[in-house]
Amino acid sequence: MKGKIIPLRFRTRQDSQTGHEVIRLTPPHIICHRNYFYQKCFTRDGSKLIFGGAFEGHWNYYLLDIAQQQATQLTDGAGDNTFGGFLSADDTSLWYVKNSRELRRVDLESLEEYVVYEVDNDWVAYGTWVANSDCTKLVGIEIKKSDWQPLTDWSKFRAFYFTNPECRLINIDLQTGERRVILQEKRWLGHPIYRPFDDSTVAFCHEGPRDAIDARMWLIGEDGSHLRKVRQHAEGESFTHEFWVPDGSALYYVAHKENDPQRYLFSADPATLENRQLMAIPPCSHLMSNHDGSLIVGDGAPHITGDISLNDPFIWVFDIAQGTQTAVCQHNTSWKVLDGDRQVTHPHPSFSPDNKWVLYTSDEEGMPALYLARV
Repeated sequence: MKGKIIPLRFRTRQDSQTGHEVIRLTPPHIICHRNYFYQKCFTRDGSKLIFGGAFEGHWNYYLLDIAQQQATQLTDGAGDNTFGGFLSADDTSLWYVKNSRELRRVDLESLEEYVVYEVDNDWVAYGTWVANSDCTKLVGIEIKKSDWQPLTDWSKFRAFYFTNPECRLINIDLQTGERRVILQEKRWLGHPIYRPFDDSTVAFCHEGPRDAIDARMWLIGEDGSHLRKVRQHAEGESFTHEFWVPDGSALYYVAHKENDPQRYLFSADPATLENRQLMAIPPCSHLMSNHDGSLIVGDGAPHITGDISLNDPFIWVFDIAQGTQTAVCQHNTSWKVLDGDRQVTHPHPSFSPDNKWVLYTSDEEGMPALYLARV
């Protein structure tokens, strides 16, 4: 029920390998997970955060008050996309997509809910929709309903790529709900992200299996002009999980090379498209930076390439200037598909606003739960 208060009992421990403090925020017998790693999760002062929880048998949004150790239910009913939602820039609203059709805003004070945009009947909302810096508009992907399939496991994810679904990259005005189409193609598109503090530049990807994609990362003008690829794959190479540094200075991404036990952190200049290797890293899946990109957090992951098969269990922090890496804690998540969802056991780490903590998801104690690890 919207407005319901859920009391939580945090559990604190020291990581057995690193000695760092780790706090479990949510109970291990109910599925709880954080939102996608580049979506605004914390309030600006770091005192509260949003998350997805199945306290009523289906996933809804909750606002967790860290000091009070309690969560307030923000949404009702089934159908919430609990990965793509985000807090507004001024901390007054939650934005999320319901039933793959409705973009909604929830007022955090009154809990009143408003439908700002509805997807046309012939289309379906896909993936994570991302706002610009001042939260006046967002970019998203819609897939033709006749082409859409539920992607409940990784084999279906792979097969869907080869169907060449019709997709459109769209812009939505968050005041009026007006939609504009930036790009429409018979190609699987994903990962749309406004460049921070530069509404004229949008990043997106050619979605699909790493070994099948022609070139993953692309930039385009908000008006549909100046389409360009960020970097062409070399033989045996692939790129994943690109994100904008929050100050807008660069696009960061992870490079995989066949038969290589490490992965590589790169930056791309959005103006010159110069790509620069920043450092070699352990096999992390998702990376996110602090505001200026000087610190990066990543989640060690299964890494299978050629004869190499690894599974790194750590949350890592990388200092770009110093060229150092620090294991913060073991996340020990299973990475398994759970209840038909491919993402819910992924750690998706990111920093708290003061860079002193890392928030992540793990199912190491049962069901997926939220954790804070002290940096």
